[in-house]
Amino acid sequence: MYDVQDQWTHLTNQFEKTFLGKTIVDTKNLTNLKEFMGGVQKEAELTKTTNYNLDKKVKNLTEKIANHKVQLDGRDNHINHLKQENRNLKQDLEETQEHTLQVRDNNRVLKSLLKDMGKTDFSMSQVEYEGRIILDKLEHDEKPRDSYECSDWKETLEENKIKRYIPENRLTQWIQQLTTWLKQLITREKQIEQRKSRGMSR
Repeated sequence: MYDVQDQWTHLTNQFEKTFLGKTIVDTKNLTNLKEFMGGVQKEAELTKTTNYNLDKKVKNLTEKIANHKVQLDGRDNHINHLKQENRNLKQDLEETQEHTLQVRDNNRVLKSLLKDMGKTDFSMSQVEYEGRIILDKLEHDEKPRDSYECSDWKETLEENKIKRYIPENRLTQWIQQLTTWLKQLITREKQIEQRKSRGMSR
């Protein structure tokens, strides 16, 4: 802008003036004036184009910054989620370690009791092992998840009863309970299947 003003001042100073101070524009001055105005117009167009390109660059950069911010926010959320997950895993690990120590202590006490009873070699069949685990689950209010598991638990306890691995008085009531649950589970699963088939037929 200052450059244009200097050029304009230099140009107009070359114009001749009348006695009353009016500027005389001859052919040479008119040509110079036209050239000057053409140059100013070209500069204006160039500036306009430059400004347009700069505006586009600014817009693109603004969009990129916004996208990077969204990505960073997403990464921050993911990092926070991973930190929380890590804290949960540490807590689970601590609880598992405590439980492991408790189980180890329980095993030591059990071995000591067996030794007092005169049993040094404690071994059992796989059926008895599974049966005792099932009994413990049932006695701690754990139910079978579905009819297949319920049927499997019932068969295992019945086999233990036949082979007299576990005292009968501990098995009888749970075998009856599992029989009742099995009937209920089969009925419920059939109803779910019927609802599904009716929904698909629609």
